[in-house]
Amino acid sequence: MKFAGSFGLAIALAVTGLVAACGPATPDANTPPVATGEPTSAPVATGAPTAEPTSAPTSAPTSAPTSAPTSAPTSAPAAPPGPPIMATKLAEDLKKAGFDLAKLPPSIAKMSDGQKKKIMPFFVKSLGYEDCKGCHVEDVKKKTRNTDIAKHMYDEFVVKMRDEKGGATLFCDSCHQGKPKILNRTDLKAVGKYMDEQYVNRLSHADKKAQECGSCHGDTMEMKIFDKMWKVAAK
Repeated sequence: MKFAGSFGLAIALAVTGLVAACGPATPDANTPPVATGEPTSAPVATGAPTAEPTSAPTSAPTSAPTSAPTSAPTSAPAAPPGPPIMATKLAEDLKKAGFDLAKLPPSIAKMSDGQKKKIMPFFVKSLGYEDCKGCHVEDVKKKTRNTDIAKHMYDEFVVKMRDEKGGATLFCDSCHQGKPKILNRTDLKAVGKYMDEQYVNRLSHADKKAQECGSCHGDTMEMKIFDKMWKVAAK
């Protein structure tokens, strides 16, 4: 009996050792996996990122700019053909210099040298020149195109013309107003209307003759007054 008990104890110990060596049939959840040096499973290769941006960039404009012009720019209006005729601003100064607008010398050619020296500074001021060289050269007795034009303008306009009521209120500055050239010929139709309004309808003659286009341009309506009618040669 004593031998049998010892034999049974030996078998029990052997079974217990075998169980301990093989381990339990199912792993304990709390027992960490044993590192074997190899991955337990192969990674799954998808070839593409597993996540994508959840929203588009926020810096992109959400609407078209609001500052774009809504219509084509409008062109600037054309400059007027010329200034409106006005009463001279030099009447008092001319009177002090010895000139009466109603009884001016009939032409520059008939003025004395003293009268010329007194009246020509008023020509300079009316046309906006700095000095006498606007018309003259160093030799003041030498004729230039501008001296010839000034002579005819004085003889044909300043002396002979009056305002619409017949008053002697006009001088060189009535038209020129500080500029040597006053007529803008960009729009010839507008020029015609301007000349009709300002020169035909607003001027009269000292000799009471009718004022019309032909009074200046002749019966055949010559447009090149200086060259063709007054025979002013290019210098």
